Amino acid sequence: MASPCVECLVGWDPKGTPLPQLATEWKTDQATKTVTFTLRKGVKFHDNTDWNAEACKWNLEQYYITEKNKDLNVKSVDIIDDYTVKVTLNAWTWICSIK
Repeated sequence: MASPCVECLVGWDPKGTPLPQLATEWKTDQATKTVTFTLRKGVKFHDNTDWNAEACKWNLEQYYITEKNKDLNVKSVDIIDDYTVKVTLNAWTWICSIK
């Protein structure tokens, strides 16, 4: 029900190909178990605050620290700059390799 008002970092087309949404691009590094997202600039929340790395980190951490999602694969979310975040995983999975 939230999909009309909630957007993800990455979406998927009907064939399963990842599509940019709030992230314009992403780079994966299997050796370091990281995915680095470049965030879309110019996006605002309904209250006119900016969508940026700080907002992304806060939202991802809120999702991953809930009791329901505590066993998911995210180890940390780090801000690289105003529009770049790096997600470090506990383990590399097949989904991380999709480009």
